[in-house]
Parts: sequence; structure tokens; C-alpha cells
Amino acid sequence: MSTVDDNKWYAQLEPLREAAARPAGARRPMYLMHKYWARKPWYFVKQCIEHYTRPGDTVLDPFCGSGVTLAEGLATGRRVIGVDVNPVATLISRLTCAGPLASADFDRLLDRVAARARDRILSLYELDGNCPRCGQRLVARWVGRGPAWLAAGGPRVRLMCPAGCPEADGERPLTADEAARLTRLEGSAEARAARAWLERYPLFYPDGRRFDKKRRQDTLADLFSARNLLALKILRDAIAAEAGPPPGRRQATGEAAGGPHVGQPPADAAADALAGELLWLTLTAASHLCSSFRAPRAGHWAVNGLYVPPDWVDENVWVKFRDRAVRARAGKVEANKRVGEAFSPETCHIICGTATDLSVVPTASVDYVFTDPPYGDSIQYYELSYLWNCLLEFPGDHSGEIIINQFQGKNLAAYRDALTRAFSEAHRVLRPGRWLTVTFANKNSRVWDALLAACAEAGFELVNITTLNPISRAYNQIWASPAPKTDLVINFWRPAAHAHKRSRPAATFDLDAAVRQAALALIAERGQATTGEVSEEVLKRWIAHTYGNVGTGARRRAFSTADVEAILSRHFAPAGPPVSAGGERRAGSGARDLAWLPAATPIGPDARSEAAERPDSGTGFRKGYPKGTAKVSLMSHGKG
Repeated sequence: MSTVDDNKWYAQLEPLREAAARPAGARRPMYLMHKYWARKPWYFVKQCIEHYTRPGDTVLDPFCGSGVTLAEGLATGRRVIGVDVNPVATLISRLTCAGPLASADFDRLLDRVAARARDRILSLYELDGNCPRCGQRLVARWVGRGPAWLAAGGPRVRLMCPAGCPEADGERPLTADEAARLTRLEGSAEARAARAWLERYPLFYPDGRRFDKKRRQDTLADLFSARNLLALKILRDAIAAEAGPPPGRRQATGEAAGGPHVGQPPADAAADALAGELLWLTLTAASHLCSSFRAPRAGHWAVNGLYVPPDWVDENVWVKFRDRAVRARAGKVEANKRVGEAFSPETCHIICGTATDLSVVPTASVDYVFTDPPYGDSIQYYELSYLWNCLLEFPGDHSGEIIINQFQGKNLAAYRDALTRAFSEAHRVLRPGRWLTVTFANKNSRVWDALLAACAEAGFELVNITTLNPISRAYNQIWASPAPKTDLVINFWRPAAHAHKRSRPAATFDLDAAVRQAALALIAERGQATTGEVSEEVLKRWIAHTYGNVGTGARRRAFSTADVEAILSRHFAPAGPPVSAGGERRAGSGARDLAWLPAATPIGPDARSEAAERPDSGTGFRKGYPKGTAKVSLMSHGKG
């Protein structure tokens, strides 16, 4: 197709109006190999890539995280570039995409590690009694520990047979002899030596300031029980013996992968090296599951912090590693089918570096940018992935992280400045007439203001906004009423010239009227409205108003979800948890979501007739967007 035809095709593109509906089997194994935060639904990423590009085009994600954009781009025949400042993120991205990797290569390496470590680790969890079916000594799948367990009659243990016999499954109190053996084990010289391994990694920055997410614990060693630290050290040493040094050390020193098995034909050595890196990644995928993060009746690492509750569940390290190895294997089987041979140095470039410097990417060489930038101070990626990076021996460097973190000395102004430089680089490398999609979530409008200012100052024109529901919700989305329950998806267009800024400020945004208008519209549609839903609709209107006023000196009112709830409480009546038309609790709502109904008494001027801030007015955008559309389109809830 000629360049003229190319330009015509892109010029006729309209922005996506609605996120794809969640398909059956949405939780793909290739994206379950390793935990990472704010991972976007693959089917939505795929929808965007297929809508805004054609096969052979180049897609960029300057905040690529765990690599969903890269994998979906390769799976649909595009070239991809991924950038992330976090070494473990780029490793997850590469191992998700790289291959194909034969399951047999991974299984052989896993078997060698099991021969070195399995029995030794399981012996640390031995219990009194034998399996009623096969006669093997029982081991603990997990042990509940802490003062609450002691007050309730002592630690409880979940029984299992090492051979997996279901007849052994059960739960009972830890016996006095078992508790005494555990105490002796955790006080042994071997356990103290294992503690020294992770005790050298403090939860502090080099200048002595603590991690933002740190609580009572001071080092990585404090995040584990002594027994689990010992088991993790045994496992780590076995992987190093069979798979070679961890990826971070190999990267720094050039040491070969594959341990003692490096004298192989090149193809076999390459497969073994890839399998070895995947095995190291399996270790990090299991590591936080073996920590003391899990509270009783809660999920693993339910809170985005380095918090050890007073009562916790101590998991069997080998069991968790084995389970994650099964996930890693299944993930690569699927990746082999979906990505296959598409991964190569010509089609996939993954860069561990900051998004503020894309100098390796030529100007006007990218056809589409899809990205999910850091959410202000909501997720502290460097701190939360510190354990993984230390286990992999990647260097700890937080300087390039775009974040709000007082202990790194990065405030809102620094966050905005870094985002502006990052989106200016994205603007430089993106071809004129192409599209940028940004997904974002934050309950504070000041953080949103920083994002919008960055995109506007970079030169992008905002075209439309829609919503995206995650595949699964984080702990705070479920339990915190003010937390946003969806992401907003903002589609920008890259004009041929830098977009002009608005020459004069618009009227101040009327938050009170916008809240009432949004609530009444949602109540008319659904019978009730939750705080989160109203906040989302108000935020869309606020974005449309704000984007046209960036750089004009106009005063932009800041607000949070708590402010929205305060306005709702003045004008509407609380109706308890949100319910569907059939009376059941509405799907997707948080545990503490509050629904609202019209108050019994008049609420003042009719909010339906108030201009609160028309979604399509007062935006002041230039008419450069294809088809002459110059106004923001605010779409209703998507089906994501």
C-alpha cells in the first residue's frame, strides 16, 4: 500500500467508543506467570492495537510493566517497543514474549532443581504422623502463626502428603513436639546464616530515608519467618547450581547461563538459558507467597505495602514454588501458541530505562502508543518489587522512577515534570496523525491534573474518554469506598504540529452541580448510583474542562472521591450497598460501596437543567483531528 493510501487509512480512523467485553477465559495463563501491578486486560489491549494499527506497524509502550502490550502486539503481527525503568518488569516482559520454549527443556531443569532441593525443603515442614494411604511422613502445607492463633488454642497446621494423596488432607493444631522442633529449627545456626542472606537488603534508601511502604520491618529478612528464609535459601542455591547465576549478575558480569551445562550445542544452550531465566522468575513469583504478608482469611499480599500482620499464614516454600512452576509452564505453552516465532530482535525491542529518554527510538517512527503510566503515589513499583530485584541481583536504582514519593524526594511537581518529558518523547517518536491511548486511575484530581498537563504540554489533542473494568480488583478497590473501581481510557491524537494552548481561561468548574447532574443521570439509568460511579462521571467532565485550560493560568479546582461523597451526602439519601434490578448485590461493586437515591425533600435547583459542565462544551480544542471533530466525546460506561 502506498504512503498516500497509508495516510488516508489513518486519517479515517475514529477513536474507540467502548472497551471490549470480557471474553470467556479472560485470565490467560501467559499473564498469570508472575504478579505485577495494574496489568491491563489483554483483550482490551489487543482491541486497541488492532483498531489503531495494521500488521507490520510499530507499537510503543513507554511504561510497559509486565509486557501485555508487547505480547499482544507480537501476537497480532506488529513490531513492538517496550520501555520500563524496573529491571524485573522488563524481565517478565521478555520471558512472556521470548521463545518458543519447549516444555521439556523447562521440565528437565526443574527436575534437576527438585533433585537438589525438594526433600531437604520438605523435611523442614515435617509433622508427626504418616499418610494413611502411602505411609509417607506428613508435612505442613501451611501453619497459622501469631498471638491470635496462640490465644485460640495454638498454631494450626494444614496437613498434606508429599506424594499428593488426598486422604492426608486436613487441619489440626500443631502438637507440642512439632512446635518445639520448629523453635529449635528457627534458632539453629543454619537458619541464622540464611537470615544473613537477605538481612543485607535494608528497607531504606541509600541516604537513610525509609521506604514509603515500610512498616515495622527493617530488612527483607524481616518479611519472612526463619524457617521460610532457610527454605528459600536452599531453593535459591539449587537454582543457581542448575540454571547459573541470577539474571542481574549475568547482566552485570557477562557470566553464562546454564550452570554446569554450558558445554552444549548453541541451540540447546540457548534453550537451557531461557529455561534457566524462567526458573529464576519462578522463584520470584513464589517468593512473596512464602513471606509473612498473608493475614488469616485474606489473600497473599492483599495490601500494596511491605506489611507483616501480627498474625500470618506461613506457607510451605516448596509447595508454592512447585505451583508457580506449573503456572510458568502453562504460560509458556500458551505464549508459544500465540506469539510463537514472532519474537525476534527485529520485531521486539525491550529497553530497561526511563521513559523520559527514548533517544534509541527514531523520530516519527512509531505508529501507535498504548501506555499505562504510574498512578502518582498509588503504586510504589520500586519498593514493592524490591524483593524480586534483590533475589535476581538487579541493581537498585530508583532515580528514573516517575512517582510521587516523599522519601525519594519526588513531589507532585517533580511527577508532573517527569511525565511531561516522557510524553514529549512519545510525541516526538509518534508519527503525525497517529494515536495515543492512556489508561489511568487515581482518586485525587491533582494527580490527574499532572497527567493532563503532561499530555497537553507534549502537544497531544484529547479526543474521547471511556471506562475500562479490570479483570480483577485490587484489595483497596474492594474494601475502600473512595477508591476508583475502574480505569479511565483517554484517546489522544497526535497533530502534525504542536497543538496550540488555549488563549483564555474558561469558567471555574462547578463541582457541586456536576456531582448532582451525574448522580441523577445514573439514578435514572440504574435506579441508584454509587459514590464511585458518580466520581467517575464527574471526573470525565472535569477532564474535558481541565484539558482545554492547561497552561492558561486558569484555577483548576482539585477534588477527591471523598469530596464527591460529601456532596452526595448533602443532596441524596444513602441506600446501603448497590444492588441490581433483581435485588442482588451489583457485580463489580466494592465491599464498602455506598449507593445513593434522591432525597425525600427537594434538592434545590433541578440538576438536570443545570449546565454542570456539558461533556462536549468549553474544551477549546483545535480542529486538526480527522473529520474536523474538535470537541471531546465522553463515552458512558464501557463493557470492559
